[in-house]
Amino acid sequence: MADTRITILRHGNAVPPTDDSHQADMARALSGKGQGQAELRRKILGNPKFDLILSSPAARAVQTALIVSDQPESTVQKMHQLCWTEGSDFAKAIDAMFRELGYKPLADYRKHPQGHLLDEQAGETWTLFQAFPFSGKSALITGHAVMSNALACQAIGGYDPSEWRYLSETSFGECEGVTLEFRTGEFVGMDVHV
Repeated sequence: MADTRITILRHGNAVPPTDDSHQADMARALSGKGQGQAELRRKILGNPKFDLILSSPAARAVQTALIVSDQPESTVQKMHQLCWTEGSDFAKAIDAMFRELGYKPLADYRKHPQGHLLDEQAGETWTLFQAFPFSGKSALITGHAVMSNALACQAIGGYDPSEWRYLSETSFGECEGVTLEFRTGEFVGMDVHV
């Protein structure tokens, strides 16, 4: 049996942005469909209780975390590393790649000339997560599209597409993701939530 479980989910369906600004995108709330997706995900996961909840500060990701965890907002730690900061070189590169590739699998992003930036950001983010005291506990991490796949790859020890084909060759849909299981700090298995 695993002593640490980390569930990484992409946010649920969100309402359209009111304009093209970064602020409007960050403020996008879950739609009724997205709320239903998160409620269903909570039930499918067995109404879990999480010891640690980390989320992108985007409203749709926070709302997904709140519904899936069924815990108050005060328990959610918002981490800007789970999304891109407006105006940063990483944000500009990701925006350009996303306009070109859309919701393609991580493997397609890695083939892009700037695709390495996604894995670098995921690696830096995973390093920050390791500072949190979640050993022996259950954690929920909610974020965005391809970054959720890249983060899961980092968590299980790297991003070799041949070894972790599923995580690399899929793109999590709305409110989809994976639960990673660790025993004494070593990855021992995963349950995919699609």
